[in-house]
Amino acid sequence: FFSEEESESSSSSQKKESGGQLSLFDLLCIGIGGTVGSGVFVLTGEVYPKAGPSAALCWIIGAGVCLLSALSYMELSARVPTKGSTYAYAYHALGEFAAVAGATSLTLEYGLSGAGVARSWSGKVFGIFPSAKKVLAVPYGDDDDDDDDRYLDFCAAGLQLLCALVCLRGFNLSKRVVNFMTVAKVALVLFLIVAGFAAAGGRPRDFDSSGTFFAKGASGVATGTSLLFFGFIGFDEVCCMAARSKDPRKTLPRAIAGTLFGAALLSTLAQLALAGIVVAGDSDSNDSDSEPTSFEKAFRQRGWIWAKYAAEVGEVALLPLVVLLSFMPQPELMAALGCDGVVSRRFTHKSPNDVYVFGCVACGVILVVITLVVPFAVLWNVINLGVLLGFNVSNAALISVRLGNGGRRTNQEASLVLNLYVCVLAPLAAYLLWKGALGPLLENQDFDFSARAFLVVGLALFTAACLAVKHLANEIDRRRQGTKTTPRDRPREEEEKDLDVDDVTAVDRTGDRTGDRRLLEIAASSELHAPFIDDDDDRTFRAPGVPYVPAAAVFLNFLLMAQYKWIDHLYLLALYGTAYAGYFAAKQSTLTRGKLGAKCDCVVDDDDDERNDPTDSLDRPLLT
Repeated sequence: FFSEEESESSSSSQKKESGGQLSLFDLLCIGIGGTVGSGVFVLTGEVYPKAGPSAALCWIIGAGVCLLSALSYMELSARVPTKGSTYAYAYHALGEFAAVAGATSLTLEYGLSGAGVARSWSGKVFGIFPSAKKVLAVPYGDDDDDDDDRYLDFCAAGLQLLCALVCLRGFNLSKRVVNFMTVAKVALVLFLIVAGFAAAGGRPRDFDSSGTFFAKGASGVATGTSLLFFGFIGFDEVCCMAARSKDPRKTLPRAIAGTLFGAALLSTLAQLALAGIVVAGDSDSNDSDSEPTSFEKAFRQRGWIWAKYAAEVGEVALLPLVVLLSFMPQPELMAALGCDGVVSRRFTHKSPNDVYVFGCVACGVILVVITLVVPFAVLWNVINLGVLLGFNVSNAALISVRLGNGGRRTNQEASLVLNLYVCVLAPLAAYLLWKGALGPLLENQDFDFSARAFLVVGLALFTAACLAVKHLANEIDRRRQGTKTTPRDRPREEEEKDLDVDDVTAVDRTGDRTGDRRLLEIAASSELHAPFIDDDDDRTFRAPGVPYVPAAAVFLNFLLMAQYKWIDHLYLLALYGTAYAGYFAAKQSTLTRGKLGAKCDCVVDDDDDERNDPTDSLDRPLLT
């Protein structure tokens, strides 16, 4: 991971696509800039009434859970450094059907969450300028409900439009804006932390005993952890920008780890500072489950009016960075879908200034309309559920790759066991344990016969899940022991001799040859043959404890999902159903029109014949 050994140079096609634009610092700015804002400015105040001072511990627990999934992203991003993130990993290791679920999760994580942050930002603007709300917000719901955002939000829609225009101007401009605003945001967060501890005036009384620290008990910690998960959304955003990064095999794992560590550290310190300055017993302390607090209100309670205004102005000025960073990977994701024929190939067309113009325009228009119209009071929980589900797709993809299923399915029995664990055993065990036993127990409800029954059944399913993971571990060990020769030990001519065109066409498990070109692009542009063939290649970061760590991440993610209401699950199911309906309609339309042989235009090249000639890719080592 921290080796100084230089990885293999990228091929010419990757250089044309990425231009070597993003360094490690740039990727850290993208990751930290997309995570820290919503966590410190919004969630620290919302979680405090739920968990009390122990909300700081919730940040640490949430970071630990995310770290388990982050390890999978760190290895997969080094193995598949191309646009698409979870979608690309699932497409390669699990198949196109699972990849659609990954793409839907990424759209929730980026596009929809960015629209929600834009509406949150407009709420802060209206708080500073109340008269602006009368002009820029047209209600269509209950006007008496202050917590309801059922109104046409022209202020938030304008911000979303501005972010789309910035991306249309070119990636270099977007990078400079992101870097500047991220540095300014970190400076603002450090100011809030230092000013908060200074305003607290010594050791806060909330930490005098375990009773005051855990004011809401274990249930408060569990609830707070599930709420704070949104504060870490974005640590995997750097994966979507992998095709534009320099030396992705080294920089991407470091950027993911640095983003998660930086976000956890800043958010935890900010939560401690906020807990120290909230005035208990004050009529405006918001020490209740229904009324969140904030740094602005806490500073005002302490009489630090200048700090209050500094926090308000800083948040309004810098929170738009989260919206910009949420929009940036969406055209990249749509381009990956277009290369595979899942959506129109117009999304793959680039302008001379290295911008997916059609993707930016189409995504921009749709997200502007969503930001303008859709109330996000309900969708926040749905977004969290979708992100957790996307994490599970990536964890399953890593296990599948370690089983030897990268590029095509070669281990059918182990694949069935993996599907059984991810789709049946782990979710059933997690939901039965939490909904039927752990949840009522933590909420001090009666532990009656039904709760005991749920506990017994849940533990039985958990035991079966552990046995399934053990079987997967044995399969991975068996495969590792059977792999003695690495590409580094074999001459290139022998590798190319072993490769057959039929092997390439076999990678698409759906029977649709449109996916073959995508894997050719991944392999040819990134020279990924060594990592996928040689599991002992020390040049690529390897996640520890596979399959135990990603399997544990899958179970814990389902456990967090179980804490949300059933109505949120129904909304999520409706969104995924809509996505799959569109997917099947698009596939049927593609088959009907006979465009399976359409060219992928993901890379701008002056020589069209060279760009669209698939035999050019066959001169390079490919996935087998």
